[in-house]
Amino acid sequence: MSLIERLYETFTAPVLQLAVLLGALSVCLREAKAICRHLKKIYESIKKGHLRIKVTVADVRRVAKGFMRSVPVFLTVFFLTVVGSVVANIWRSKQLSFSVSDGYHPSGKMGDIGDIDVLRIAGSDQFIYEAMGRGPHEGDWKYVNGELNDRAAQFGGVMYLHPPNNWGIDPNGGRDLHQTRDTIAWEARSLDQEVYVEFLIGGVNWIWDEEQCKKNGAPHPDSMPYTPLVVKKLTADWQSFEEDLKEKRLKEEDFKKVIGGFGWVISWAPNGIRSKNEGKAPDVVKKFQIEIRDIRYERRYK
Repeated sequence: MSLIERLYETFTAPVLQLAVLLGALSVCLREAKAICRHLKKIYESIKKGHLRIKVTVADVRRVAKGFMRSVPVFLTVFFLTVVGSVVANIWRSKQLSFSVSDGYHPSGKMGDIGDIDVLRIAGSDQFIYEAMGRGPHEGDWKYVNGELNDRAAQFGGVMYLHPPNNWGIDPNGGRDLHQTRDTIAWEARSLDQEVYVEFLIGGVNWIWDEEQCKKNGAPHPDSMPYTPLVVKKLTADWQSFEEDLKEKRLKEEDFKKVIGGFGWVISWAPNGIRSKNEGKAPDVVKKFQIEIRDIRYERRYK
C-alpha cells in the first residue's frame, strides 16, 4: 500500500465520513428544532381553545426554509465524499502490486541442495543453509567430463518458482508481471549470525540432460533473464529492500512469463568459508538461517 493510500484511509476517509454524519445531523437538528417550535405553538393554541392557522403555516414555511438551507451543505459534503472515494480508488488501481510470496513457491533449491531446508510459516519463509557441501550439487558444474562432480558447489540458494518445482518444463508455468514491472521490494533478516546474501530474479532457462550430462535449453523457459538485484549483509533486525527494475534495462516482454520470481544465494567465499579438502567440504561448517517476507513487484504511476 502506498503512502497516499495509507494517508487517505487513515485521515481523509474518516474525516469525510464524519463530515457527512455532521451534515446529516445538522439537517436533522434544524428540522427537529423547527418542528418542535411548530408543535409547541400548535399545542399552546389548542390549550387556549383555538388553533392559529396563520402561525402554523408560517411555522411550516420556516421548517421548509431551514431544510432548504441545510440541503446544499449536506449535498456538498456528500459530493466531496463520493469524489474523494473515486479518486482514491483510481489511485489505488494505478498503484499495482503483485505478491511473490503468494503467487510463487520457494521450491527451487540450488547449489549444494542437501544443505538447504525450507520452512513456510504464516507471513514469511525461513531458510536454513548449513554449509557442509552435501549433494546433490545443482549448479553449473554438476557434471564434469560427463561425470557427476563430487566437489561442493560452494553455495546454496532457493528460487521462488511458478508452479512449484518448475525449471522451465511446464508449458503453463510463469506469470505475466508486466503490469508491475517498476520495482521489486522485500524484507529480510538473519535469525543466526550475520550473512552476506545475493538476491536475484529470473534465469530459469536451462536444464540438465541427465543422460548426456550436459545443459539443454528449457523447453518452456523463463521470459526473465538472469538478473542480479543486490548483495546485502543480513543482521538480526528486519531490513527493507527495494530495487528499481527500470535501471536493470529490462524490456516489457521480459515480464510476460516469469518463472523465477525471486531468489537468494549464500556463497562460501563472501561469508568466510574455506576448503582445503579439494573443495569437497569446508574447513569449518557454518550454519545460516534467514527469513524473508513481503516480496512484491510494483508499478507506480506518477
